[in-house]
Amino acid sequence: MKALSDLLARVKWKSVLMLALLLVLSAAIVWVLFTMKPFGQSYKGEGDIQVRSWSDPSRIETSGKSTAKVEVKNAGDDDADVLVKLEAFDPALSFEQTGGQVVNESIRLGRGESRELRFKVVFNATHGGRYGLKETVSSRTGSIEDEIFFDVFEK
Repeated sequence: MKALSDLLARVKWKSVLMLALLLVLSAAIVWVLFTMKPFGQSYKGEGDIQVRSWSDPSRIETSGKSTAKVEVKNAGDDDADVLVKLEAFDPALSFEQTGGQVVNESIRLGRGESRELRFKVVFNATHGGRYGLKETVSSRTGSIEDEIFFDVFEK
């Protein structure tokens, strides 16, 4: 028993407390990063329909392909009919599905349902730079506009 009390007397409790505090703080940061997605992955829009979008990959060669991804979420209490429309800003971009610069997709979402749509984008650019798509998501409750960007580089 005396050995245990001697051991406890030699422990630097400030260091133990600081280590425990650091572990709790680290766990809170990891939780925020993976559950709340605060850096560009949050939903856009208010009301029933909410959207988030991104490109994968976001960095491609001048004659490469990428995917524009759009996740649509129905946060309302009723089913929703949604139209997703993407338009290329530049003639160097086209959609694999249509061969043109515009693509549309209509979906029906149930209450609380979300769906990820994927649109293949083909690049035939002569220069590197930042290229974009205009995104419009419409339902009976309104529409949400956003943009998806790609960083194109010359090889």
